[in-house]
Amino acid sequence: ILDHEDGTSTLIGKGKVVLYLCGKALNEGADLFDAFDENAHNDIYDAMFDYTTNYLKSDWQDIMLDTINSNILVKDRLEILPEYRHKGYGKKVRAILRSFFDGCYGVEVLHSFPLQLELFDNNKGWRAELQYDAMEKDAKKATRSLNRCYKNDGYKRYKRTQIFYRVPS
Repeated sequence: ILDHEDGTSTLIGKGKVVLYLCGKALNEGADLFDAFDENAHNDIYDAMFDYTTNYLKSDWQDIMLDTINSNILVKDRLEILPEYRHKGYGKKVRAILRSFFDGCYGVEVLHSFPLQLELFDNNKGWRAELQYDAMEKDAKKATRSLNRCYKNDGYKRYKRTQIFYRVPS
């Protein structure tokens, strides 16, 4: 929601974020895979966790070495209406979320995937408003552009995957 000086507000986009309480889940014997799977974050789970032990892989332990918090904040999706794109709102929303969840997580993770490449009908409901059909269709170009956006916002790429992360400062 974008608030205007005259007191009105405008919906400029929608998004989803998931906070995984990993320490609590492991202490209670919950299967983290199930939680990630329920939210369709299997790719993030596979990159971060050893499936046989349900514990973080050693390279993620190194990434999170300086944090005492084992929770993982996953930025799932951010959809901004066309007239508000390329104006810094995505970066601003990520900063607001980072501030809101400050102290609640040890690493922020996202899967870089251009939403216009999803296999959905773009001519119905909310997706029609987003005008995904007018966006870049070449997967390599769209992904490179999105990856640049995340790198410019302080995220690091995990190895050669489409998983990006940011450790709170």
